[in-house]
Amino acid sequence: MKLAKKEKLYTVWVTNGYATKKTIDLIAPYLDIWRVDLKSFDDKFYQKLINIPRAKPIFENTKYIHQRYSNIHIECVTNIIPDWNDNNQNLKHIAQWITKNLGPKTPWHVTCFYPAAQMMDTPPTPQKTLIRARKIGKEAGLQFIYLGNIKTKTGENTYCPQCGTLCVERQGYQTKILAVDKNGCCSQCNEPLNIKILS
Repeated sequence: MKLAKKEKLYTVWVTNGYATKKTIDLIAPYLDIWRVDLKSFDDKFYQKLINIPRAKPIFENTKYIHQRYSNIHIECVTNIIPDWNDNNQNLKHIAQWITKNLGPKTPWHVTCFYPAAQMMDTPPTPQKTLIRARKIGKEAGLQFIYLGNIKTKTGENTYCPQCGTLCVERQGYQTKILAVDKNGCCSQCNEPLNIKILS
């Protein structure tokens, strides 16, 4: 990452968030984006799924980065697994935590699970579950909620929360920036979109 920064490249950690604060402090000067999985507050969920003893450090680390390193952009992802973490209470808890601790403009990606490896007996996430999660996120105050790992016409787009303008249109890997100014604001009403325009 030091070499990347010397070459003026941008860096991203796609992480489960389970780290020590010492690790975070070491990497923070070279990190642009912390993209973290927030799957559940239930310790048993993490113990069963990925052999992590507690969920709390993941949330604490993400909050720590937000409070201490304002230059690091944070995005949260919840891969919604049927009958594991798809209940309303869990999704509401996550959405409310993001709003309260990271701010309502923090992107929340609710993504579709697909059977793989040792979870071939678990079905894919229904699209209606992702739509339900998006509604829960909006009710919690989140402004940028995206449906991921599934094809939708509008679920990956960025709309201005103030005036409703379609600011960024996304279809798969195709992205069109339509109404974002150089400061990452809506070009129609100047509402901040929590978007970094890279030079």
